[in-house]
Amino acid sequence: MIDGIYSLEIIFGGEHVEGVAMVKGNSIKGLDSDRIYVAEFSGRHGETCWHFSVSRYTLPTAGLTTSGSHQLTCRQNSEKRFAFEGEITGFTNVKVFIHGDWMGELPKLATGTA
Repeated sequence: MIDGIYSLEIIFGGEHVEGVAMVKGNSIKGLDSDRIYVAEFSGRHGETCWHFSVSRYTLPTAGLTTSGSHQLTCRQNSEKRFAFEGEITGFTNVKVFIHGDWMGELPKLATGTA
């Protein structure tokens, strides 16, 4: 997948939400109205895999709670599209599906001084 801004479709357990993500290098950082998602590519023991973490906003302290890091399986990865699936284990197991479609390039930073 190429660097850029992607729309996200996320199925987290029984919830179906939409969000936005930034892909840069081997990292995907996304958010929806309730959570922050991070997926990072790594190679381990000769295999390629993606590690995934999710943080949820909590009230009333407006802090974040984190689920930890889990492995995702890449179902589809093309130049302008990706799809992952995985499972977060804990007190209960939660299935996670993330699908992204490219929307545009990352903004260019201004260079030079005025």
